[in-house]
Amino acid sequence: MRLRLPEDAGPWLSWLAARGHEVPDDKWDMYLPISRPGDACDGRPTDAPSRYGQDETETAFLTGEFLRWMEKQTRNDEPWCAHISFLRPHPPFVVPEPFNTMYDPVDGPAFARAETAAKERGNYPLIDYWLSGQHRSEHYVIGAGDGLVADWTEDDVRQIRATYWGMVSEVDRQIGRLVAGLKAAVQWENTLFVLTSDHGEMMGDHWDARKVRLPRSGLSRAADRPRSVPPARVWNDRRRIFRKHRHLSDDHGSRRADSARASRWAIAPSRA
Repeated sequence: MRLRLPEDAGPWLSWLAARGHEVPDDKWDMYLPISRPGDACDGRPTDAPSRYGQDETETAFLTGEFLRWMEKQTRNDEPWCAHISFLRPHPPFVVPEPFNTMYDPVDGPAFARAETAAKERGNYPLIDYWLSGQHRSEHYVIGAGDGLVADWTEDDVRQIRATYWGMVSEVDRQIGRLVAGLKAAVQWENTLFVLTSDHGEMMGDHWDARKVRLPRSGLSRAADRPRSVPPARVWNDRRRIFRKHRHLSDDHGSRRADSARASRWAIAPSRA
């Protein structure tokens, strides 16, 4: 079985509708935060929760579909491979309770950027091009209007970053559910579990919000190896992983993986 979950999230939205949610005609309106008494109505980022609960996120939906699929695969004790592609954490920046208030916006490091967006534009011609055309309407925060991302205040961007961290924790919860499901199915000890990601977000560094890598940005720091880990250690660990990969691969039938050994894979990349 193959479940296709494109960025229009059609299967997830249909699942929400079956659970009693009113799915709007404009799919993006599903990401509108819940309006609460006293909330500003100016499109600024808030810590308001999403319209769906923590067990109804795209990540929860996909995790549930995997566990249901895995149960069928394990009945005959045959090798299996699963590629579970979580979209979150990813814009739009909104997350259900309790993750929406899990992190305080005042926490976290200072942003790596010039004193003003205007000065930042003068540092890099490419940044000038990006910041001049990066609009809030590009689905960063639904309902935020069509102003420039660079015009958000520091408080606004700190709120977005706190929401993003909450989204990371929401995904962590579902990964824990996935691991628990593997253990309950007696698959954990016989499964190679690989977690990876394709990119992060600038989160205010260089007055930007998208997935670009620039000097001194948090995205660059996240991509660098920890200083405490020698380069040789990183490289050797990678080589061991790929040697294991080759050992388990079918290799056109010449080295078929034995189902009695570590021949099951749960590959769960997350778009961070």
